[in-house]
Amino acid sequence: MNKNVFFMLGFVLLSGCATLTQENIGTKGLPLCQTNELCPLMTVSWNDQKKDNFNVKVSLDSLYHYYDIQKVIFSNDKKSYSFVPEAKTTQEVIFNLRHSKNSIVVPKNLMADLKSNAISINIHTDQGVISRFIYKDGVESSIYKQFTSIYVP
Repeated sequence: MNKNVFFMLGFVLLSGCATLTQENIGTKGLPLCQTNELCPLMTVSWNDQKKDNFNVKVSLDSLYHYYDIQKVIFSNDKKSYSFVPEAKTTQEVIFNLRHSKNSIVVPKNLMADLKSNAISINIHTDQGVISRFIYKDGVESSIYKQFTSIYVP
């Protein structure tokens, strides 16, 4: 009897792990932020079956406000690309912080297309626009490194 229970539990765990291999998740990254600024936490992930696009999760944590993430714009001095989330922003309290999160889908070659001395991200919310650089004058943010390490032309 115990062998059957362990066998079934092992099968469930292995089948769960097998489904997780479809999506590869990069480590979380941040744009370039000053000490006193709200700094969006971002995660880049992709699906092995659909390698043309990245899923980018944008999270905002605040002591005082929830944020409804309505649009995310990546831009340099010449081009800009706007992305609208497909779902409603999720909001919850985590360790006394108001946590707001949403996702966008971006093309994998986005950073290569925006190659410039300055690349920024503008997160449009119901509380206003949060603007941060992800690359500026040779300084790479951790999220910029995520994008460029995953994308191989």
